[in-house]
Amino acid sequence: MTARSPNSPRFDTSPTGLLARSVASSVDTLLDQFSGKPGCAGEIQGYLLGYLFRLAPEDAGKGLAAELQNKNGTCGYEVLRSLGAARYSDELIPIATRALDSPNVVSAQAAALFLGEHGPASSEEALWRRLEKLWHAWRDRSSELQTLHLPMSFGDNIQEQTASLERALASALSHATNWKLSPARLDRLRSDCLTESCRDIAAGKMFLNL
Repeated sequence: MTARSPNSPRFDTSPTGLLARSVASSVDTLLDQFSGKPGCAGEIQGYLLGYLFRLAPEDAGKGLAAELQNKNGTCGYEVLRSLGAARYSDELIPIATRALDSPNVVSAQAAALFLGEHGPASSEEALWRRLEKLWHAWRDRSSELQTLHLPMSFGDNIQEQTASLERALASALSHATNWKLSPARLDRLRSDCLTESCRDIAAGKMFLNL
């Protein structure tokens, strides 16, 4: 991540502004160091990104998006969960919405559950679009998903990840904080689910959270 140049017309040259940019640059450096190492310190990175959103939201948004779009690992999931729990802001909503289509299905699971908990009512349509895309891709292969009942999957098995993503999307839609599915949409969710656990979620027998 690159801090904004001091020559930028938007750069605050007051002592407070200069200090804020200096701190933001240091946070950027720490985040880059974490990104360059194997493994993930998701809670720490989440706190650092949350702080950076206060000082340099554009930089923070790019950093979070990069984690969520990374094809490998579970760091995007862990970072978004940490941000949602301790450093939530509305600036996270569009980033999480885009992450529904992340090549990293674990990140997409996190994005779905995050939007179910924090998203406005308009997030419902984005969740439906992603769920319909999943159904379209897997309808003829649904038998591959039937015996996969782990609530969340962090492994490399695409069938496990897909079954987990269906559950996450169904849970986000049917147990959202800021909207309630109409009876017709709830019936549609139950009837179109590819897996029994998805139908259980739609029926209110269980739900997932981030």
